[in-house]
Amino acid sequence: VWFGEHMFQASFNFYKGYPIPKCVNQTQYLDYIDQLPLVDTPEAFGLHPNADITYQSSTAQTILDTILKIQPKDSGVGGGETRESVVHRLADDMLEKLPAFYVAHEVKARLQKMGPLAPMNIFLRQEIDRMQRVIVAVQSTLTDLKLAIDGTL
Repeated sequence: VWFGEHMFQASFNFYKGYPIPKCVNQTQYLDYIDQLPLVDTPEAFGLHPNADITYQSSTAQTILDTILKIQPKDSGVGGGETRESVVHRLADDMLEKLPAFYVAHEVKARLQKMGPLAPMNIFLRQEIDRMQRVIVAVQSTLTDLKLAIDGTL
């Protein structure tokens, strides 16, 4: 049973960092709410950490679908950009903003200085590797998109 007397013990937390506040007035409650994290982890709601990945993917897909839906659909005689030219321009813009690839030996040297076996540095290395794969995938996809628009792919 979730609710019970155990909830009123000082050591009880709904999740790490989420205890029941012990406040006596509205100001204390508002201060308590203000100190809570702005973004909660999925574990705080009893979800698997991958729920955040699913949420982010779904949000990105929704945004991209919305962008595609608001593009002009007909290529009438009037002026203005075609759908293809808008997508080509946006792909160019995104490619310009894309960060440069991580240089493996530079990353390794910097991590060596910071202590390669420290847990946070191991985690950092893993995240850098993941980010590198994302950058490669985004660059490849945008480049292929531009080539497909140009009819050369």
